[in-house]
Amino acid sequence: YDLGATSPFTTSSGDLFMQKLEELNCPCFQKNENIFNISGGAIETKNKLIRGKYLKSEKRLRAKKFIFMQYLNPIYWHWEDNKITLFDDWQTNKKEIFEQIYYSVRDMLGFYEISLIVHYKVTRGNGTLKLPHIHGYLSFTGKFDLERIARRLGIEQQYVEIAKGNRYAEINNKSYLVHAKNLDKFQYLSEEVETFETFNFVAYIEEDR
Repeated sequence: YDLGATSPFTTSSGDLFMQKLEELNCPCFQKNENIFNISGGAIETKNKLIRGKYLKSEKRLRAKKFIFMQYLNPIYWHWEDNKITLFDDWQTNKKEIFEQIYYSVRDMLGFYEISLIVHYKVTRGNGTLKLPHIHGYLSFTGKFDLERIARRLGIEQQYVEIAKGNRYAEINNKSYLVHAKNLDKFQYLSEEVETFETFNFVAYIEEDR
């Protein structure tokens, strides 16, 4: 791996390679199947150099606020072996699962808010219960790539969305965690939402009901 003016970084680990990309927050240019050039500076689009030609890809999805959902099944989480077993008994390990999610994002520049809850009373059209799953809300003071957020959380990109909309979007997204504005759905307690003291969820919901 060629880091330009910095010292060369060589690894055969895909995980370490992705960590280095995240650390640099910069685009990657592929020279061939085994060698990548990484140039400094964040840009709005990503380019790939393949067989001497640059191919322009889609514009990066960047935002300050994100929502995500994922089932409490280890097959959906890219966590280390000693952490993935937490999902074997999520009810006992819920606090530790929430902590792992919090730890994965708290050191990101401009981290501002997090709120997490497990939905365990969601019914399908036929009346059966869906598998328990986590809903989360994240906010930062600056913009981040959606792809980077997904990688930090350890889930696939399609399970993370940009929390966008009108001026009521934040209220609606946070309210959905307990179905405060969806009275036809099971009503979760505000106290079930974990925020790690980034804000007072109970007071927030009571104020905006």
